[in-house]
Amino acid sequence: RLPKRKKRVRHDQASPSVVVVGGGIAGVCCAQEIAQLSYDYRVILVSASSTLKEAKSVMKVTDNLEEISVFERRADYFKIDNPRIEIIDGVVEYISLDDQEVVLSTGSTISYRKLCLCTGAVPSLFAENIPNIIGVRDLESVEGMVQRLRSARRVGVVGNGGIALELIHTLKFCDVAWVVKDNYIGNSFFDASASAFIASSMHAAYPNDDNTEVSVEPHSDVTAVVSPIGPYDDRVAEGKHIHGGAIGPEWVHKTGLVSTLLPPEVTSRQGALRVEYGQQVCAVHVKTPPSGMWVRVGNVEGDIPPALPAEHWNDSFSLHLLTTEGKLIGCDFVVSATGVTPCTSYLSSTPAISRDSVGGIIVNEHMQTSRKNVYAAGDCCSVQLNPDESDNHQHHWFQMRLWSQARVMGITAAQSMHCDYVKESLPEGAKDTAPEFWPTMFNIFAHITHFFEYKVVLLGRFNAQGLGEEVEKSVREMVITKDGLVDHKHRHQVSQGQNFPEAEEMTCYCSPADLVERHKIEIWTRITPGEEYIKLVVKHGKVIGALLIGDTDLEEVFENLILNELDVSRYGIGLLDPDIDVEEYFD
Repeated sequence: RLPKRKKRVRHDQASPSVVVVGGGIAGVCCAQEIAQLSYDYRVILVSASSTLKEAKSVMKVTDNLEEISVFERRADYFKIDNPRIEIIDGVVEYISLDDQEVVLSTGSTISYRKLCLCTGAVPSLFAENIPNIIGVRDLESVEGMVQRLRSARRVGVVGNGGIALELIHTLKFCDVAWVVKDNYIGNSFFDASASAFIASSMHAAYPNDDNTEVSVEPHSDVTAVVSPIGPYDDRVAEGKHIHGGAIGPEWVHKTGLVSTLLPPEVTSRQGALRVEYGQQVCAVHVKTPPSGMWVRVGNVEGDIPPALPAEHWNDSFSLHLLTTEGKLIGCDFVVSATGVTPCTSYLSSTPAISRDSVGGIIVNEHMQTSRKNVYAAGDCCSVQLNPDESDNHQHHWFQMRLWSQARVMGITAAQSMHCDYVKESLPEGAKDTAPEFWPTMFNIFAHITHFFEYKVVLLGRFNAQGLGEEVEKSVREMVITKDGLVDHKHRHQVSQGQNFPEAEEMTCYCSPADLVERHKIEIWTRITPGEEYIKLVVKHGKVIGALLIGDTDLEEVFENLILNELDVSRYGIGLLDPDIDVEEYFD
């Protein structure tokens, strides 16, 4: 049963109300854009946090690539620069589609003409409700981590995405145990060869690398308390914890994690790095007062290796992680950086708004949901494009839950709502004159970020995404040196930074025979260890993706080659010849 309404807030119906739910990057950008498009709208922004996220373009690198600055602003200061946006502090309880109302947890309601849901996502913790296992998503979670870092000796990091990479680069002042499920680092962005390129910088930051391992021996069973994670994050709906907006790019630098939040006596220490490749955490053990016994808690997946004898447990740590290979890792606390889950549990009583298997709100290229007048943008949505569109721009684009996409989705949703409203306002015979637009965000996937002090540019299908699981796996796991493809036996060693070539430039055309013969896909690379890594994914002679690490200054030319679909087979690997100015050649 739906909860009783306690209070009804009616707005002036003379002005159509556009309600945006969510104070993160997507929601704020959507509200700002719709407020600028027309003064006819009454724009209402509903935020569960008094702090809003703003995103500004700092530098336009190419037509589709921008350096973005994300910063936080209190709602009262935000209001000064955005007087047309009304801000309501509240948590959405459910959506009444028949009445076109948003019902808040307080019972008050807000009527809408158009509604955009930008409620973001929450960290997918591998183990719930354990005090010393935290996620890093918003400023509050960063502050909680800082308090723990002041006295931490060893920090566990679980995950292999962007947040994990930034943490590893930052936590050089304490021992770090990093558990990654892949055989190379940064699988969300890199392939195995790029990982090898980056890994050398990572290990250089930790001169005291700790690769010691603990062997597992049979032992008596450990008491198990299992708390599985459900498909949706019901904690938000239940009001247990409200997450703020995502912290955005380069959050370590912008929050002043090392420079201002931690004292010099902490940051001056020298820690060691221990990386557990190809493993996952299968159990967490904590000590229970007053008995002092170690108890297994959290969700458990797969077979549990036997526990270590009691003498191997380190009582000075607050918890231990047990990996799938039976390694026991003692930590003061653990950062779970294993991705996010769309925050959409408030729609559980609104089945008319379709969601996918992970809870993402399904939208089309105009950010429209399955229900008229309801739109969605940012991490809470899942974009499903129509592959049969006659004007099929989107074959160079795919969705990743990134701040850059959240920003553009919010803007796109605002433009879509505006066009739909204008069309609805016209007489029946004049609707064909309504403005139409194609969201330019779907022209090409384009993202720029920084890891380990390298600029990283991702264009198109940089790891052959969407070309089939077999193809993508083959492209991701390729390891290339100046001598060509590394065989399977030694691939993992090189991808983890071992035996990587000395500093010398190398240009390689390296593709497994089956990729070339069966799929007509070639991989062209140019690598200068310590300086740059360039990879092109070429299909049927046309560049469909590019991964650029370092100051290559080639992002514009490769973006244009992808969009123009120019056949470059006549140039071959010569396209990456450092003595040829390809930017001037294709100008």
